[in-house]
Amino acid sequence: MSETANVDVVLVDDHPLLAAGLRVRLAERAVTLEVAPVLEAEAIERFVLEHDPRLVLLDYVIPPLGVSTGLIAPFVRRGRMVLILTGTNDPALWGQFLSLGATAVLGKDEPLDTIIDAVCDVLDGRAIRTAQSFEFRDTWQRSQAEARLRLAPFVGLSAREAAVLWALYEGRSPAQIAAADFVSIDTVRSQMKSAFRKLGVSSQLEAVTMVRQTGWTPTP
Repeated sequence: MSETANVDVVLVDDHPLLAAGLRVRLAERAVTLEVAPVLEAEAIERFVLEHDPRLVLLDYVIPPLGVSTGLIAPFVRRGRMVLILTGTNDPALWGQFLSLGATAVLGKDEPLDTIIDAVCDVLDGRAIRTAQSFEFRDTWQRSQAEARLRLAPFVGLSAREAAVLWALYEGRSPAQIAAADFVSIDTVRSQMKSAFRKLGVSSQLEAVTMVRQTGWTPTP
């Protein structure tokens, strides 16, 4: 299928049996595959650049690296197609992959033949599950809109108010926060009141409950 010395596919996955099976089965279809090291993101990116594949077959969760979503956009910007393999069936997460630029997403529970067919389809420019792709993107966009609405009250917090609120959520008392930050307890209480007012709550318990229910975390 490939007419250059460069490989067709680079696999980023830490399962040797999957890599061996893919290599053999793709070779039967004249598709070349190399397996990238999964030590760190920089090493993976370097390997992909050196081998110049048309397609990166990317596992969503790689134990040494964690989640691999941060690699999708850099590969796409360099003109590589990305096919995600994932063990999760969350439509919103699949929509996130596609929104970040992935060409297609497949469950890791799919038969090997299905994965092989999908790889070849992508390399040959054939669309995979187009209707589902639109549905997944819509699900992701809806989940993002809901998250923005849910977290909207926290947007107006100052950096200091956010830090105090998070400290309260972690179980620290106003006195402990004041001592750790070398400020007076009155200053901390003033910041608490300001944060509570912006969140529309009247007590520390309500504020902490709101943090837990919304899943809010302070922006670094």
